[in-house]
Amino acid sequence: MSGVAIVTGGGSGVGRAVALALGRAGWRVVIAGRRMGALAAVCAERPDDFLGIATDVRDEYSVCALFDQ
Repeated sequence: MSGVAIVTGGGSGVGRAVALALGRAGWRVVIAGRRMGALAAVCAERPDDFLGIATDVRDEYSVCALFDQ
């Protein structure tokens, strides 16, 4: 299966592992998280398939901006 997935907390830990697994399975992945540096490091592993967007899921406007992008 393939498509587009959004993974929150994708800069480290379980979120990172999920993003990488989805990428290996053929998904294009938007990685959301608070630390752009960590997101950029994960995106560098699959630059054609990953997009990192700084997002704080506790902030409604930040989540709206994520979906606007």
